Amino acid sequence: MRGRFVLFLMAVSLLTVLPAARARAAGEDPIAEAAAANRRCLTCHPGEPFATTYQESNHKALACVACHASVHGQPAGSVRAEAAAPTQGGIALTREWSLGIDRTCRTCHEDADRALAGSAHGTVAAGSHTAVQCADCHGSHAIFKASDPRAAVSRRNVATTCGRCHDPKIAEAYRYSFHGSAVKLGSRRAATCVDCHGGHDILPQVSPASSVNEANLPGTCARCHVKPRANFARGPEHTTIHQRSTGFPLWVTWKIFLAIILLDVTQNAVLITLELLRQWRDASHTAAVVGRESHD
Repeated sequence: MRGRFVLFLMAVSLLTVLPAARARAAGEDPIAEAAAANRRCLTCHPGEPFATTYQESNHKALACVACHASVHGQPAGSVRAEAAAPTQGGIALTREWSLGIDRTCRTCHEDADRALAGSAHGTVAAGSHTAVQCADCHGSHAIFKASDPRAAVSRRNVATTCGRCHDPKIAEAYRYSFHGSAVKLGSRRAATCVDCHGGHDILPQVSPASSVNEANLPGTCARCHVKPRANFARGPEHTTIHQRSTGFPLWVTWKIFLAIILLDVTQNAVLITLELLRQWRDASHTAAVVGRESHD
């Protein structure tokens, strides 16, 4: 009897504790909490393209107001809300407002902020239109890990991302190079922009601490290649077969290959033409013989 009573108490305890534990666990799920908080935002922004991708991004556990803190608690149409986020159709228009969002990114990503502060990107005046922001490289709502093919800084996308601000010819030259071709074909070892230049800590080439400084370049190449020899990394970089002035050996090689291809195509065209004429002559001769025989 006593044993049954103990079992009854245990069953009652489980029925009482499990729902409470389940509710507590649900309340401690940051992704679920963020999704619940964001439902209010999505009532006014239902058609935004970021609504779905944000829920799959690295920031899916953050509520919208974690970054857009300036609009938190402000009724739509209020002076403060409009001043904080000038928009057209719900999308921020001003660079100044987006710079405020950029400062919010740095409050959480302190290591990246410290590395960026002394870099070539971080030394651009914050109020300048050319100031580099986190979103310029990583995106805004669709931020994914670098290992994710959808990420703007993934191996296959990083050259295009860098090319948005840098000379497009540099990105084109990278795609022409062995490294760029290998990455395009799926290589996970071939170098990308960040492998040579760095990520948040990119420095100008003239800086002694830069990974692409002439003195440091052999060591940078040796991260992937075998020995850091001085002559290994010499020669023009970021050049294409079309740029005679910066990549003359490459340009000459390209011209030689074009000449070889042209000669080969011409030779094959002549041979094919002669062969077709021979077959046409043989066919005509055979038809003439058959015609004479039929008359005889």
